[in-house]
Amino acid sequence: MTMLVKGKPVAFLIDSGASVNLLPVKYATHLVASSTKPLGSYCDTVVDTKGVSRQIITNPKTRKNYSVEFVVVDKECQPVIGLKAARQMKLLVIKENNFEQVASLAHSAIFNGKLGSLPGKQHLTVDSSVAPVIMPDRRVPIAMKAKLKTELGDIVKRGIITSVEDPTPWVRQLVVTPKPNGKIRVCLDPKYLNKVLQREHYTMPILDDILHDLSLSKVFTKADLQNGYWHVQLDEESSRLTTFQTCFGRFRFLRLPFGLNVSAEIIERKIRELFGDMPGVVCMRDDIIIHGKNQQEHDENLQEFMNKCSQFNIKLNKEKLELSRDQISFTGHIISQNGISTDPKKVEAIVRMPSPTNTKEVRRIMGMIQYLARYIPNLTNIMQPLQNMLKKDVPFIWSDSQEKAFQAIKQAIIDSPTLAIYDPAKELVLENDASEYGVGSVLLQDGKPLAFASRTLQPAEQNYAQIEKELLAVTFGLRKFHHFTYGRPVHVITDHKPLESITKKPLCKAPRRLN
Repeated sequence: MTMLVKGKPVAFLIDSGASVNLLPVKYATHLVASSTKPLGSYCDTVVDTKGVSRQIITNPKTRKNYSVEFVVVDKECQPVIGLKAARQMKLLVIKENNFEQVASLAHSAIFNGKLGSLPGKQHLTVDSSVAPVIMPDRRVPIAMKAKLKTELGDIVKRGIITSVEDPTPWVRQLVVTPKPNGKIRVCLDPKYLNKVLQREHYTMPILDDILHDLSLSKVFTKADLQNGYWHVQLDEESSRLTTFQTCFGRFRFLRLPFGLNVSAEIIERKIRELFGDMPGVVCMRDDIIIHGKNQQEHDENLQEFMNKCSQFNIKLNKEKLELSRDQISFTGHIISQNGISTDPKKVEAIVRMPSPTNTKEVRRIMGMIQYLARYIPNLTNIMQPLQNMLKKDVPFIWSDSQEKAFQAIKQAIIDSPTLAIYDPAKELVLENDASEYGVGSVLLQDGKPLAFASRTLQPAEQNYAQIEKELLAVTFGLRKFHHFTYGRPVHVITDHKPLESITKKPLCKAPRRLN
């Protein structure tokens, strides 16, 4: 692409994989700032820099002038305009249908399937007062021995495990599980080691912690680390804790293995330390969402994210990459510019479930339904016949009332609305209601629900007067949605008129039971 620099034509390379603009020193009129920091190229060669220079360049076709910041290099090379500047000057227009190709070509090393590494080495701390445990070899089925030998050899070559010859205080058993593709997964039996590992107790985020960051976004990408746990390198002492016995000898993990009770917290912390401060990037476990208010902002955020992945040797799973979408699946929910809705896969799984045949199955169904409770108004009332079956000393009897409630729950899940995403700038409304056996609340903004919540009344609470139940519904809603309601004005709506006059009185004059 030919552009004018000081009125003279200069041939520039438009590089969608470049995070900076590059200019040979002969074209630079002056340096804004000097620098000796080298640049890294795609081929891993190092380019020495002289500094930074801002130049006025002209597009000869449109006659428009642009002020562009360049990194100046003291060598003969073709000037380069990177992705961000090229898009601002409309020299490069990346549409949704070809951005995947551009991203893959510019950052092919991120998707090469090799082993990645998060910064630093991880130390695992154990309770030193507990004696180490050495477990005997667990016999592997004959049909899986050949696969195990192949898998062990493969992960040794990849630097995930290494053979052990010297004595180690801890020796674990190996757990071999089949994969859907016919291969096997090698895991530790962490039974005794987990009892002595000291956890970091790192606060794990929940969905509501990150949703508000996405409230104005319209374009999304979801990235997943390739073998996320194996991105974490163990130090020598910690690696020896993971020694395991096989019929082919002893090995130890050089990377964080599956199954340890500390693994999830470690990977969460390390990913958030690396990507947590980046604009347009939110992290949860080893899933990462890159988002933007429009296509351009999304693409710029994605480019910065991929640049950091390249810089720190982070590897992404190309098969799980959901790139530049108007909606994505995330932790069992669908996130879009319209809000958050149920994942059709989860809905289908519940709808296709047969009626339970024992109390254990009822409890499992209730757990699955509770995961989607935020989408279902008055869920407690609908579930009451099933909830009663979980009471102590109640025999399992599946009658018409239970079947009717079960089918009503399925239909409520099918009909569940799309929930809005919380916006701190908008008015917040809390609607509440109480029935004979339960209380319920819904949080709203602009008349759209953010979440529903309900619970069953305890036997003593069922004896409350109606005004007490209605006030209980209000306090339940405020506590349930404390994350959103605390520290800001909330408009509370109830259909029980007497509450209005009572709540206007000084607290000392209200009936004691309402306090």
